[in-house]
Amino acid sequence: MGKYLDAAVVGIAVGGPYSLMGISLTLMFRTTGVLSFAHAGFAMIAGFTYGELAGARAWPALVAGLVAVLLSVGAALLTERLAMRPIARTGPAVKLIATLGVLSVITGLITQFFGGQPDETPLVFPSGVMRIGGAAITYQQLGILAITIATALGLRAFLQRSRFGIAIRAVQVNAEAAELLGVPITRVDQFNWALAGLLSGVVGVLLTPLIAATVATYPLVLVKALAGTLFGGLLSLPLTFAGGVAVGVIESAARVGFSVRGAPEVAVMFTVAILLLVRRSWGDDDNATAVASSGSTVGPVRFRINQQLDRVPWVGGSTRSILLVGMALLIVAGSFVAAGDEYWGSVGAVSLFYAIEVISMVVLTGWGGQVSLMHGAYVGIGTFVTGWLVGVQDVPLELAIPMAGLVGVALGAILGLPALRLNGVQFAIASTVFAAAATAWLFELPDLPRNMNRGTLFGIDLFESSNVYLIMLVVTALMLAVAAALRRSTWWRLLIAARDVPDAVRHAGLRPGPIRIVAFSVASFMATVGGCFYGIIATSYSPFNFSLLLSFSLLLYAVVGGLESLLGPVVAAMAFGLLPQVLQQEAGASSSAWPIVVSGVAVIALLVLRPSGVASMLRPRGLSEGHLDFGRFDAVVSTGWQHEDDTSPASNPSPTLAPKS
Repeated sequence: MGKYLDAAVVGIAVGGPYSLMGISLTLMFRTTGVLSFAHAGFAMIAGFTYGELAGARAWPALVAGLVAVLLSVGAALLTERLAMRPIARTGPAVKLIATLGVLSVITGLITQFFGGQPDETPLVFPSGVMRIGGAAITYQQLGILAITIATALGLRAFLQRSRFGIAIRAVQVNAEAAELLGVPITRVDQFNWALAGLLSGVVGVLLTPLIAATVATYPLVLVKALAGTLFGGLLSLPLTFAGGVAVGVIESAARVGFSVRGAPEVAVMFTVAILLLVRRSWGDDDNATAVASSGSTVGPVRFRINQQLDRVPWVGGSTRSILLVGMALLIVAGSFVAAGDEYWGSVGAVSLFYAIEVISMVVLTGWGGQVSLMHGAYVGIGTFVTGWLVGVQDVPLELAIPMAGLVGVALGAILGLPALRLNGVQFAIASTVFAAAATAWLFELPDLPRNMNRGTLFGIDLFESSNVYLIMLVVTALMLAVAAALRRSTWWRLLIAARDVPDAVRHAGLRPGPIRIVAFSVASFMATVGGCFYGIIATSYSPFNFSLLLSFSLLLYAVVGGLESLLGPVVAAMAFGLLPQVLQQEAGASSSAWPIVVSGVAVIALLVLRPSGVASMLRPRGLSEGHLDFGRFDAVVSTGWQHEDDTSPASNPSPTLAPKS
């Protein structure tokens, strides 16, 4: 028992950074409706800058730390001005994805200019250890805890006693009423983002010397801070502070009680699961929803740009068909090129892997409306399960791939259950925590092999990359065909209705839950099968390959292509699979991090100018991939799961015409 008490003492200090970041996350969400993943990027900027200045350049620790935090604050204010202010009136999911774009830009730039790991960094506080009972706490950890407590108390006093703090609290209660009373909403947003940069920067500076930091470390810190916010329901700052400390205690106790690698992440995952099951209410989300979904503010510049895009002649119907035929011809031509070149065969296979994953994203996130940040975990499950079946159990690859896909289906159905009672933001947090646990624990199990013997598939030699490319071309075409068939079905219309008007679905006597579970199952099967082919392409892999950064990147690729369009996977494959390799051939290996930067910039630009993605420019004008014609909703739900009569003009199965404004 004594060791757990000691672990709890250490955990209180460990949880300080989670509380510090969680306070900013909660305050920002309550006032602006933004669940920010950019906090991890701000901490990354501060951590790497501090490592460069205090480590490589031998600056005084306090000076280096101050400069690093100021850069983090500057990056946060730049994010507010360029990325978030133009989409201030959009929904929480759009804002969340925009912050992922910011994180992608920061991650790519840090990787490009600093490498994946900061230099050895000195401690800000003096080295040494203080013993409390049997627990040993470093002065650095004590300093973090002291700064956390002082910040929490100071912020509480500021919000309760200052005029601007009272204005911020008014925005939390009712943003529209506060704006009518003269509260400067833009200044409140700027304050929140400056605070995000400040607190995240402090976390980055103080935490980096204590951990083996890489670009993938800071998102894991953010995950634990997000877990802490669930204690307060994304509502209460005191409970969020306590939640961050609790996560630190749980993590420390799991590290002492279990020798299994990844035990702290698994303990945090179970904690989140319990919170999701026990907590029946998540507070009054009316304000966050009002701020988030009060309609898109389309400024004059954005309106004019969209007008011009809609008038471009090459987005018309006949030209769209020509474009699709051209893409098909390019794919076929690419297969002949790949047949004679192993390198381009591998490039083509990787491109098709992205296409498969984006198809899955279209089904789950685009049509189902669930922002999933665990697709990297599905990829890892497909890779490791297939490798285990083939390498350990001697299962033929022809059977191993569908068996791994069924494992993904089962997992998707189980993980889809919490989504039935959670909104998109809460499920995004839960999916992120699961993905972190899978990377840290599940994929670290010793019985799982770290390589895959390509062998043969239906007698086809997979040692030739061109053959892998051709097989994946067939698989991708089949998945597109399945998705297209679903797109034409009554189930798709019910899924869109369950996403946009769930109350109307319930009033019609149907349940949105089973409809969404089908989407989870289909999407998880596709993503897991894509992971099977990832293992075949890579042949050797590690848990790091399936970190949170992969999940973030796949979602960004889907957004760039178009989350609601089946053209999106084609665009994503060409933009992020093929094009980077072509550019790298021209610019050399040093350009390897630029696709990450480009994807982030493209996401931010598209959310501001063209939220439906690049694929929306390739559709006939007036058509929308993901919006139901509500004028015919009663006719749709009255048929249940039956297909309508395609020959009847009144029951035209194409629900793509958007309702008139």
